Amino acid sequence: MTAPRVLALAATGVAFVQSPRYLAETIADAVDARMTDVRDEQLFWRSVLRTYELRPSELAPLQARVAHKYCRNLDIWGALPGLRTAYRLLLVYSGPPAILACWREEYRVVATFDAVIEAADWGLVSRDAALYAHVADAAGATPDECRVVDSTAAGIAAAEAAGVPAYRYGTAYGLRLWLRGSDGP
Repeated sequence: MTAPRVLALAATGVAFVQSPRYLAETIADAVDARMTDVRDEQLFWRSVLRTYELRPSELAPLQARVAHKYCRNLDIWGALPGLRTAYRLLLVYSGPPAILACWREEYRVVATFDAVIEAADWGLVSRDAALYAHVADAAGATPDECRVVDSTAAGIAAAEAAGVPAYRYGTAYGLRLWLRGSDGP
């Protein structure tokens, strides 16, 4: 196995987790539940407007509420500076770009990650193996030189189907142990 040089982390579930301060809200929760299936953002938001009988002026505040359901996962964000010394760090996002835009602004995503890969750019979602082939290509690496960190079984299966070794995120400590065992530094 080739020594890894790229570490791709899933945005939702790894880099960002549900905030403990978030109070349940029916519409925001329903929109959030559908986010990982978004392949066409315009179609998605039009269906949200129609389904919940919202005015277009209500869309931006709803998007902000959905984005603020999440906060940085302090465990992984605390490990990122050390990981960045050994790997190019990519954030892989599968969902509506409007939500990622909120996170970019609030959480210094551009300063923290070497690149952000958006599944929607290719009409893909995190459970599509083709996404991880694009991730490797965008990183200028072979799939064997990449590692994927995801919190879902579907994301792990998709990465492995693309030939990219993958770790199901539990803790930063477990990730470091896994990386050492997969020819990492």
